[in-house]
This record gives sequence, C-alpha cells and structure tokens, in this order.
Amino acid sequence: MNIDNDNLKNLEEIDNKRMELEEAIFSIELKLEEVKINQMTMGVIPNTAWLYRAKHALGCKKLELKKLNIEREKLKRLIKAESKEQVQVRTKCFERNFLNAAKEILLPEEFIKIKTLANELTDNQNGNNTVKETEVNQMKNGTAWSKEDIEYLKENYKNATIEELSLTLGRSENSIRSKIQVIKKKCK
Repeated sequence: MNIDNDNLKNLEEIDNKRMELEEAIFSIELKLEEVKINQMTMGVIPNTAWLYRAKHALGCKKLELKKLNIEREKLKRLIKAESKEQVQVRTKCFERNFLNAAKEILLPEEFIKIKTLANELTDNQNGNNTVKETEVNQMKNGTAWSKEDIEYLKENYKNATIEELSLTLGRSENSIRSKIQVIKKKCK
C-alpha cells in the first residue's frame, strides 16, 4: 500500500513541531513554577513585565499546539481514508484476478457452480433475506395474541424450545419469552 508520501511527510513535520511546542510549553511552565516557588519561599517578587510576557508566550504556545493537534487529526483522517480506498481498490483487483485464475484452472462447470454459490452468499450478506430472516419478517409484529395462541403457549412452553414456539406461532422469540413471563405470573 502506498499512501501519499506528502501527507506522511506533513504528518511527520507536524509531530516534530508538536514535540518542540510541548518542550517549549514545559520549559515556560517550569520557569513560571520556579518564580512562584521563589516568591513563596524567599519573598522574591518577580518582574511583572517578564511574568506577563511569559504567561502570554505560554498561552500562544498552547494555542499553537491546539491548532497543530487539529491539523494533525485532519491529516490522520485523510491518510486513513486514502488507506481504506487503496484497500478497496486492491480488493477489487484481487477479486478480478482471482476470478480470472479460477476460470483458467477450474472446469467450466466447477467455475459456474462456485460463482453461483458466491453470488448467493453475497446476496444474503447484502440484505437479501435468508430463510430465517424471511420467517421473522412474516411474523405477527405487534398484533394482539389470540386465545388459541395463548392456550397453545400455555400447553407447550414447558416442553418446546422458544425457537420452536416462535416458528409455530409466527412470533418473535422475544415476544414468546415475554408472554411466557406473563403466563407464569398469572399461574402463581
């Protein structure tokens, strides 16, 4: 994978600038702390003009660091997007090459059989319903329980699995569990 070298160089430059700024911030903070300690312990009053300039410089350096961090995050997102795009391009190229190689090596019947199976698997993964998903979609979502369904559930919930009851009654497994809890409470 070849990510844009300019972006990587820019990221490296930003990281170097960040390190320099962090060192400068630390140095200013250390000097300010030293002045504070001298004032508290020895009573030495700092030069107010120097103190003002030091605090101003500290604020400027922190603001500059914040801007660099924002720029760095933008660049990292851009590099990540480029990387993802390159992976997608490589995947498509690999798939094409794989199909061409399979076509050359396999018998035509085997190739067609594998291609058909792969298409079916892809369709199932991309939102076309599997058998179980179709059954769940056909369930009685939000409809009231009939007396017959409740009676059936009362008679069979101890002997059948939740999945079996769900398929038989055409209701979701969560719906079956909830109704069983209601039935158990009424029986107490």
